[in-house]
Amino acid sequence: MNFLLLGSIIAAPVLIFVMVKYSGMQQNKQASRQRRLDSQRKHKQIIQESRENEREEKRKKAEEGHLQAQLSLASDLEFINPDGAIEWYKAAAEQGSDIAFHALVRLYDENFDDPNAKDKSLYWHARIRSKQGDQESIYRLGRMYIEARGCEINTDLGIETITGVAEAGYMDAQIYLSNWYRSHQDKEFQTKAFYWTLKAAQQDDPKSMLALGKCYRKGMGVAPSSSKAIYWCERVAELKVAEAQYAAAVVNKGISASNNAIAYIWAYLAVSNGLSIANELRNELEQELPLENLLSIQNVARKLVMLMKDKEIKKHSVIKLLNKFYVRDGYFPPQNLEAEAGFVIDDLVESTPPSAEAPVNS
Repeated sequence: MNFLLLGSIIAAPVLIFVMVKYSGMQQNKQASRQRRLDSQRKHKQIIQESRENEREEKRKKAEEGHLQAQLSLASDLEFINPDGAIEWYKAAAEQGSDIAFHALVRLYDENFDDPNAKDKSLYWHARIRSKQGDQESIYRLGRMYIEARGCEINTDLGIETITGVAEAGYMDAQIYLSNWYRSHQDKEFQTKAFYWTLKAAQQDDPKSMLALGKCYRKGMGVAPSSSKAIYWCERVAELKVAEAQYAAAVVNKGISASNNAIAYIWAYLAVSNGLSIANELRNELEQELPLENLLSIQNVARKLVMLMKDKEIKKHSVIKLLNKFYVRDGYFPPQNLEAEAGFVIDDLVESTPPSAEAPVNS
């Protein structure tokens, strides 16, 4: 028993020493770990502050119009704030950056939350192609401004954009301007509608040629002229368009005996091409034409039906044939159709490149 007591007395100080030593080591380890964590935290804080300072500096440059800063800031925000990225890419696009244009197309293509994202993507794609001088894209871009598709409405810019490509000879743009101006009642707009109808007719667009005949017949944007109305209606009638053949009959009727004969022939052709509304006019003309001439006129009409059915008709061939048969002094337009208008439209918007200078508003 004494030995056990003695051993305990001897071991106690040793045990206490070991425990104190172990506790000190643990405290040192914990302190070392804490110092390491503090150091890492401080390092991260320094890096974060540095990045924030760098981002703030980049933002200041971007706001001042620095292109590379705008592009860099937009790229940084793509995954954390896509809307913010779009705004900075738009700012860069205002400076004509191709990178920004393509990025905007991509971001809108990937945006499934915005119901107008597809239109906005098409808008920016049109901006890209417009910068490259593609006439169809310039025309589509102008319509987007007018119709507020993918961008804010800007009718003036839309008309200016379309006018530029129309002046360059793009027929779809000419037809659009013709219809757009005609839809307004303003006299000046009717004059412009006539001008663009004339430009499209110059390219042998059937609808524009027929519309031009209507302009001359009713004096829409131009002084009335029966001879010019007849020519443009008959130009389309030669193309075997039944509605134009009927229109040619209408404009010829009542001018003279020769014109009545020609009117009957066009009405006959229109009926042969399935336009039932021309029946009434043909029957009316039958009653007005001298009986001794009617059989001859009907014979000419039947021969023309067969001729136009089986063969491609050469431009002006039918018109010249009718002029010769019925001694009609037919009108033919001059080579320069703009001189045909008899006026100058001074305030037509001049052509301007619509790509880089268009406002970024989508």
